[in-house]
Amino acid sequence: MSLFYCLERKTVDPILIKQESSLDLTLRHVRTRLQQISQAEKHERATVTLPSGATISEEKSLVQLTDKWRTASQAAAKYLFELAQERVAKMGGVAEFKRRTRKRGFDDDDDDDYYGEGGKEAQLRKRLGLEGNEAEFRRLRDEYDYDVSMHQIKKDEDEDVATGGGEEEFTMEMMLESLNVEYSVVFPRE
Repeated sequence: MSLFYCLERKTVDPILIKQESSLDLTLRHVRTRLQQISQAEKHERATVTLPSGATISEEKSLVQLTDKWRTASQAAAKYLFELAQERVAKMGGVAEFKRRTRKRGFDDDDDDDYYGEGGKEAQLRKRLGLEGNEAEFRRLRDEYDYDVSMHQIKKDEDEDVATGGGEEEFTMEMMLESLNVEYSVVFPRE
């Protein structure tokens, strides 16, 4: 008996309607839980046949594949790390690498959200009242970029003084972070 059926009747007991609603909700929860359990059971019983002909559980297969790809990614990361270490040393060390990485982050804003017709730059021009004055807008933007750069240089110098001016060592974590790869995915701490 559904709620609509109860509404069609002239004499409706509110207590029965409330109980029916409660039972419907409980029934939905039980059905959902039953579907989850049957799905879990299906995954537990799933097997994979290896090229060698052996049959193993799907879970073991996924673990083996994860290990295989993790080993491959570690080898690739180590190879790239050797190349990156040489490049960082040639560019002037970790401080220069960090400076260039930060600068690259500022220069990567060439997507349509920033420069498009309705982008942030257009909104900024409108807010400043410089929609038709390209030269003045560029001058202000360059001045702002210069101020940001000088602030970053001062911050870097302050960090060098605070750490004793010592040169940091380029690490695998730094390289992977610059590539937007989580270190813990490639080299899990087990």
